[in-house]
Amino acid sequence: MSINKIDIVNNIEKTFNTAKLFVFIDITSMQAEEMRQLRRIFNQKKLQIRVFKNTLTKLALSKSKLNHIDVNFRGQFATLWDLNNSPDIPKALSIFNKSFIGSRVKFGIHNGEMVNTDYIKKLSTIPNLDKLRLNLLNIISCLIKKILFNLKYQQIIIIRILKSKNTME
Repeated sequence: MSINKIDIVNNIEKTFNTAKLFVFIDITSMQAEEMRQLRRIFNQKKLQIRVFKNTLTKLALSKSKLNHIDVNFRGQFATLWDLNNSPDIPKALSIFNKSFIGSRVKFGIHNGEMVNTDYIKKLSTIPNLDKLRLNLLNIISCLIKKILFNLKYQQIIIIRILKSKNTME
């Protein structure tokens, strides 16, 4: 194996050891313009997409911490990955084409475990982190309102309770 291929395998292995989510898509008979659009979407979202030779990908996978995963690559595959543990790849694929996940995605690897297309479809429906944080804050604020509303004590008693708590700390 040439030095260039060894470097490629080492880089792919490093990616397999660091990224949390991989999605493998079949790009056989995919139009060049479609691939350019997909790459554009992934570049805008700062996600990774690369096409490697299947034998180099298999070799890097066998050398990585994911060596327990047995994959049979047939045809042309593109590897998509994200270093963060977020559902951005499935979301980007569904933005690109609603039926893309069902038709082109063959499998994925999430947190070291092989996952199917149904799992990847479910990931595409998870709200983004900002929306999840907002929902959580809404739940917390509703609970605080309920607690305050249910406090039937007079203000002086609440102040004494708070002062006594502060002096204990």
